[in-house]
Amino acid sequence: MKRDQILLVILIIAGAVLPMVSKPNPWWLLLAPAALGVWIGFKPR
Repeated sequence: MKRDQILLVILIIAGAVLPMVSKPNPWWLLLAPAALGVWIGFKPR
């Protein structure tokens, strides 16, 4: 798998698991856009 595909899978898993494991805390709401920005940055143009 390419690095951007791995990051995308991590994003999907984190987005599905974190809300169930923890109460809706601001830190993961801020982490998701940051991770998405990293994925976009690594995405080949």
